[in-house]
Amino acid sequence: MNTSTPSAPTPSTPAPLAMSQSEVVAVAEQLYEQVWNGRRYALTDELFAANYAHPSVPALRGGAAKAAVIRGYHAAFPDLAVTVNDLVADDDRVAVRLTITGTDTGGFRGKPPTGRKINAWGVEFLRIQDGRIVEDWIGADWLGMLEQLGVINSPWT
Repeated sequence: MNTSTPSAPTPSTPAPLAMSQSEVVAVAEQLYEQVWNGRRYALTDELFAANYAHPSVPALRGGAAKAAVIRGYHAAFPDLAVTVNDLVADDDRVAVRLTITGTDTGGFRGKPPTGRKINAWGVEFLRIQDGRIVEDWIGADWLGMLEQLGVINSPWT
């Protein structure tokens, strides 16, 4: 249930278009099927609003910036695949639980390639307005990924 109250439209900002649940879900599905797995980076300009923002990375704005991030993951993990395990939509929000797999043959975040495989979980929350993603919040098993890549030792052993 969406508990936030959207700001009232002003004369210079039109009211957002109402979208059906199936339309909101379709936007999210295109992100994973077409962009992450299909590598259709140009589609980010259609899927992400020009004012798209990622709250923890304020400099990340718009579809081209998001495409650059996704390209970076594909450069590190050329066989990267994202599997959507759960997708739930409510109003203008979509929650996704996913599994990320791939082999580090390109070097992750400036590190030399390890040749190791990863299998990690992630969650993403998207806010969609007028058919485009305007915000996303992402959580991933970074600790597990870094362990699988051999970058750090497990803190649990």
